[in-house]
Amino acid sequence: MSERPTILTSRRQVMVDIETLGQNETGTPAVFEIGLVLFDPLYTGTLAGADLRCCPFDALAEGWAHDLETLRWHIKKKTNLLRSSSLLSLSEIVGEALEFLTINNFDFIWAKAPDFDLDILKKLFAHYYPKAALPWEYWQARDVRTLADLDHDAAPDPPHRAYQDAIIEAEAVSRVIRRFATSSGSAGELTHTSPEAIAPFAGTTTDDSEL
Repeated sequence: MSERPTILTSRRQVMVDIETLGQNETGTPAVFEIGLVLFDPLYTGTLAGADLRCCPFDALAEGWAHDLETLRWHIKKKTNLLRSSSLLSLSEIVGEALEFLTINNFDFIWAKAPDFDLDILKKLFAHYYPKAALPWEYWQARDVRTLADLDHDAAPDPPHRAYQDAIIEAEAVSRVIRRFATSSGSAGELTHTSPEAIAPFAGTTTDDSEL
């Protein structure tokens, strides 16, 4: 039986980021963006990505939770809330997220934080695709915040756009992993990848004009 990889040896890890219209305090919040990045923190950087967006009003119409404070926050931060031109439904982008995570084998799944992003995704998968298996095990979940405390080059304020945030968070995790891996001689020269250079997922809804 082969030894299970660690975050310092795994070359296939996934970053998840979502944008919501609520804080998960009064029910599962409406989601309007899901960003997914498959990355190799040791050598090649980002391997694939999915920028999935739905019309925010579609999520609200289906009865998912929201609050005015979060809506005001999105307007203040100039996120994609009022810029999304996607005609996809929430169920469609949830289905594409499920497909991405199912077909791309990975060892660990990261979020900031798992008890928010991954918990909400889990509920959406169960609601829209109840017969589908959850594409990760509980032991695979990792919290970006743990390594972020060790990253001295972190961006002070991310753009709060799910796909871009996922790339930034994957880069931050990679920097810290490489710092530890390099000291043990297990890391090579990392190839930098911009969002435009990432191999897109077949179902991605990236609109470069909005980046």
